[in-house]
Amino acid sequence: MTSKTIYEKRVERAMRHGIYNIFRWNKCRMLLSLLAEDNVSVMNLSRKMHTTHFNAAVNVRIFERLGLIETRKKGRVRYVRLTSDGKEIAKRLWEIFKMFEKINKKGGEKNV
Repeated sequence: MTSKTIYEKRVERAMRHGIYNIFRWNKCRMLLSLLAEDNVSVMNLSRKMHTTHFNAAVNVRIFERLGLIETRKKGRVRYVRLTSDGKEIAKRLWEIFKMFEKINKKGGEKNV
């Protein structure tokens, strides 16, 4: 029996949390940055998100399992792009962020 790598364990743990796991800020940023630019390498994606290559690769694997992105490998570099479902979700996330921005501009920040 082979033991799982840290990478595989982390992907599985994230997948157990299901759909709620993608609403974390870094994952939303990843989808939005892929909406802006197609066919980005995982390394460039991690630089844009100011995170490690490992974290970006884990997020890529999660989104790939959910069917939101596709990856292709050219040599040693893995390129990422959104699927049609991924584009739809990223567009709706963008709309939600814009709505919050609009609300924030109207009422300002209120202490709760």
